[in-house]
Amino acid sequence: MKKYLIAGALVLICNVFMSSCGEDLGNYNSLEEEKKAQFAQNFEKFYGQISSTQDWGFGDAALSAVHAKTRSVNVNGNLWYQNWNRPVNVTADEAAKVLAEFSKKRENQTNTITINWNNYWVHQVHQSNNSYYDGFGQSTGDIHASMNKIIAYNTSGSSYYYEHVNNFNNGTNTTVYTDDETKQQYIGTTLMLDMGTNASNTNQFGYHNTRDSKDHFEYYIIAGADIDASLAGYYYVGFDFCASPSAEQANNKNMYVGRDWIYNDWIVRISPATSSGSGSSTGGGISTDTDGTEVYTKQHVLVHKWVFCEDLGSSSNRKDYDYNDLVFDARIVDEYKVIKNADGTESDYPGDNTHKYYAKITPLAAGGELAMWFDQDNTPVHSLFAYGVANNVLINTCNPDQEISMSHMEGLSAKTFIYNFNSLNDATINNITIFVRYSSSTYDLTAEEGEAPHKLCVPPGTRWAYERTDIKEAYTGFSDYVVNRIDPWNDGVEANLYPLDGVPDSLKIDQYGQYFYIKDSANSTENTTYTVTPSASETSIWTGETNFVNYSNSVEIAASNFAEVGDGTIVRFYGVANSSFNVKAIYLANTWTDVDLGDTRWVTGNDKCNYENTALNSYIELKLNATTAERFKSQGMRVYGNNFKLLSVTYDNSNQPTPAAEETLWTGPLDFGWSNKISLAYGAFMNKGLKAGSIIRFYMQSSATSYNGSVNDWNFKIFTGYEQGWTMNDCDKNGYNTDISKGYFDYVLTSDDAQVLAMEKNLGWTPSSSLQIQGEKFILNKITLIP
Repeated sequence: MKKYLIAGALVLICNVFMSSCGEDLGNYNSLEEEKKAQFAQNFEKFYGQISSTQDWGFGDAALSAVHAKTRSVNVNGNLWYQNWNRPVNVTADEAAKVLAEFSKKRENQTNTITINWNNYWVHQVHQSNNSYYDGFGQSTGDIHASMNKIIAYNTSGSSYYYEHVNNFNNGTNTTVYTDDETKQQYIGTTLMLDMGTNASNTNQFGYHNTRDSKDHFEYYIIAGADIDASLAGYYYVGFDFCASPSAEQANNKNMYVGRDWIYNDWIVRISPATSSGSGSSTGGGISTDTDGTEVYTKQHVLVHKWVFCEDLGSSSNRKDYDYNDLVFDARIVDEYKVIKNADGTESDYPGDNTHKYYAKITPLAAGGELAMWFDQDNTPVHSLFAYGVANNVLINTCNPDQEISMSHMEGLSAKTFIYNFNSLNDATINNITIFVRYSSSTYDLTAEEGEAPHKLCVPPGTRWAYERTDIKEAYTGFSDYVVNRIDPWNDGVEANLYPLDGVPDSLKIDQYGQYFYIKDSANSTENTTYTVTPSASETSIWTGETNFVNYSNSVEIAASNFAEVGDGTIVRFYGVANSSFNVKAIYLANTWTDVDLGDTRWVTGNDKCNYENTALNSYIELKLNATTAERFKSQGMRVYGNNFKLLSVTYDNSNQPTPAAEETLWTGPLDFGWSNKISLAYGAFMNKGLKAGSIIRFYMQSSATSYNGSVNDWNFKIFTGYEQGWTMNDCDKNGYNTDISKGYFDYVLTSDDAQVLAMEKNLGWTPSSSLQIQGEKFILNKITLIP
């Protein structure tokens, strides 16, 4: 930092922090340099010789460098839908099959499979509770506590790099994320991006073991197809726990754990990630014809980090090198105006092509006892948490069991403020200036490459040290970080780290890549005509242009439009919304409080028929199951909502499950009156695999084609052992209670029905036939069986 800049800031704030500025400025340089030199000397004495290329985490915290990143990890389900087809959660059946295969001993076998995927999902499958014995014969306890991270390798040219697979810590990943678009919850899932396609079978995956402080590569990959046909396309990675001390620590037998060559200590699933729109059934699009423009201010988060600061107040005292004197969250934003096109794309806004670069700063802790402030905010950092808090009060840093004489306050939240940058090149977290007032000196905190740092740049969610806890006691790998640039932030000592209970989840999760839109109404003109073009696999059942406002109006779609839908049908609602909106879909005979659509995307609070999101310019989907399909077929649909323009409703049957094969049991036709009947041979259903849920389908014709009709113009009864009068459960059908508009109706067998027809249940007599049908006023064409 240039001295004239610091001096300028001092002039600005001198009335706030000091009674006189003149005498301080005259002696400023020597006091500052002496303080920083003392800190630098002690830092290297405590932690080792600093690597000349050590940038303290600030190297990738500059906006100008953000596009140079080659690898990334995305654990945020709220963002996946923007660019990636959704993953599939691991099922309990899948996990059981995989665990059984990995529980086999593979002595002296090593991995032979190479995963050459640039983008892939990592899914938690199994967390072990295994325990072993160390070199002293003592139990290790649950070993997953020592397996504290997974490493995924990638390659660039002839060099290999590795990424920490975020959220896979302590042998598990139980983090739940909810997809903003689908409302689907994803459990134990992380997306790895740009991982390279030249991997070697010996260095693709590893885990870190805190027992011996080493990275381990005892892993084995099994193709899903080699475990079970249903798992084809997946690959599974199993790790074999072991540990060994270094030569210098050979006597530390607690660091030794031998291998058992069973790779079930930790298992994850690897599956390829494909970009949105590839390999899945999708709908059509909305085109627009507009006479105006819709202008938005776009706020794009391109850097998100946390910063740990040391105020140098105790530069000779190692015990207080805790780097919690100020902890703050910083998100660098690129803000500019765009035109949002109706197809969801963006274009430059010619009326204003300027970019604003700024950071949103939120203090998280203030464990320093000196006055500290940001150069663009004259408020002491302690007062950002609560007005009037003294500079020597410790905030969000103390252990409740710790005896400390200083006043302290825990669980406080601070306000967020904006820190502006002059240009793209200036937009780096290391340029966020923090001043400290010490005695008669004021200085800024710096982090120069290869020099002792007054601040550290760490990933969001990294816990800071408790008060009076040396940073090396909080993160045992800190010296390695200083000397060899080995990232220590996943090897923290639980007892020495401050809990993050009071930090909002939005700040703990890396917000890199998130963006927000604010409508610029003053520069927008709107006169838009929308045209919906469904995909080839869709059938349109409603078109129009209806604005839903505060649930006061609705669209009704007759039951006849749903005649061909079934289990697995996708109903798509095309529309547009520029802000938060809701859409409800119910059966015509019900109120919204009665309807459960069976699709998790349509659950909002206690409502199970309500879709909610922030904006839309395409379609939302409702996947029908057998029950909801039948209800819409019989009753029709009412659609209504709030802040949403509905343009079209379609359905798509291409995702329906393959229908079960039908076996023909009888063919006609036969015009029924009560004087005639059909008798199927005794034993006709034997060895057919009948079970509860099997279907006997009757193809028939009648003038009764509507459900809840008013005319009982046909009757139909099903019997087993007709002469003895044994009538099947719920077999009485007629034109009043059975819809045959599709040309047939289904009789779904109960468990009792299935046993009787399959001759597995003793009725006490031998029926003359397996099944008999009697009725009047209809023509029966065919009887089939769907097991």
